[in-house]
Amino acid sequence: MITFKKYLHVIEEGGAYGHMANMYEDTDLTFNQLRELTSGLFDKTIKADFKEKTDGQALAVTMKADSNGEVKAFFGRNAGHVKNGSETALTVDEVKDKFQGRGDLADAFIYGAVDISNALESLPLNVLESIFLSTDENNKGNWGYRWLHIEIVWPKTANVIPYGESLKKLIIHNYTEHNATGEAIGSDFNQTAEYLVGELRKIKNAEQEHFVIDFMPLIKPGDIKRSGEKSAEYVSYFNNLQNQYGLSDTNTVGDLYEEIYKAHILSKAEESGFSEISDDILNLLVNRWVYAVKQPSVTLIKNQIPNEEFKNWVANHDKTEHKTWSELNVRNVIKIPFIRIAIDILSGMSELWMAADKEGATENIRQRIDNTISHFKELEGITDDIKTQATVDKINKEMEYVTQTGGLDNIMPTEGLTFLWNNKVYKLTGTFAPVNQILGQDPGRFAENVSRHLYTPAEGKSFNDTRLTGILGPQ
Repeated sequence: MITFKKYLHVIEEGGAYGHMANMYEDTDLTFNQLRELTSGLFDKTIKADFKEKTDGQALAVTMKADSNGEVKAFFGRNAGHVKNGSETALTVDEVKDKFQGRGDLADAFIYGAVDISNALESLPLNVLESIFLSTDENNKGNWGYRWLHIEIVWPKTANVIPYGESLKKLIIHNYTEHNATGEAIGSDFNQTAEYLVGELRKIKNAEQEHFVIDFMPLIKPGDIKRSGEKSAEYVSYFNNLQNQYGLSDTNTVGDLYEEIYKAHILSKAEESGFSEISDDILNLLVNRWVYAVKQPSVTLIKNQIPNEEFKNWVANHDKTEHKTWSELNVRNVIKIPFIRIAIDILSGMSELWMAADKEGATENIRQRIDNTISHFKELEGITDDIKTQATVDKINKEMEYVTQTGGLDNIMPTEGLTFLWNNKVYKLTGTFAPVNQILGQDPGRFAENVSRHLYTPAEGKSFNDTRLTGILGPQ
């Protein structure tokens, strides 16, 4: 019999190697861990390091010898750049060529690359060696295998969070070490960032021409209203899920997803008069639709199914339905509760966020959502363009997440938290992800003639604060 293959396709690096997973993405989390994590977040007993997750443009930097043998900064924007000791990584001049002519984005990346290069190249060689030389036994002592992850915070290229016109920072997050094939093999959470910025401050080089180079300090969860009551509500919800599907304390989120999909497949097989579906076929379909295991192909799976009606359902579900069905009926049973948990936790930390004008930033985000929705509603009324309709459908889908978790009242001027727990890096982002998807459709996202900091609601217009009943009922 074919058994379920535990493809950790979301957090495949393992350990604290730089990837930040949402809880619903980690299919290895047990029900015991779900309860421990939830209770620990609310009563503040969780043993974890927290910092604010910043919203900007990503850039990675390493150090290695250039053609003249001088140790210089090189940059990465895709997976290919980190392979073979950063063989194809970009020089500062190549970053300039890559982004030239792209308006405010060009300024953000070019100024950022120049500033971090100047800062790093001003440090003593022994400091650079302690940060960038490989410690892996296969590449020990070599440059080009360790990368620093940087967030560019530049006012004119604000994604979702408008931090303020005067806040221009290069935020150092952590390092990741790669092997020759580009696989991540080691990382930290915040220690290297703190050390590097400290060394730059010693020589008064943390403030460069365009940016201040900084790190995000560790913070602690704050007090939450009705924390005990809310914690008990979520724990009870997880207990009910576990009991509903006959799972044990050591069963995982992945096991839950499997059971939900199994029940759906068996129901469709029964409707098709195919009650004798084999375990092999059932497992192949669950592997494919829960863990994205693409082999064997759906054609080969169909060839093992003697029932034509069920065979046709499998083909149609695989081609047109399974992604949407899986999101709505499988992942959402964990995703929506954790969006709401994140909102509760983040609400107790509002004074700690980096945004300079927190109230103004929140209002800015709400108005931009309103503007984006209005723009596409207007387009929808005057065009039959398929792409426009697809965008409208996407916005509606993401707004459903916002409304199911409390509406625009729960928008916050932060991307959320990232935290290190049980040697894995997780994130709690509340409504940020759906809001980011909505605003990503904004046709004037980086337009120079659009102020991203001075929006005010139109006279007589109110924001949509509809509160829908979600999986857990009203907030």
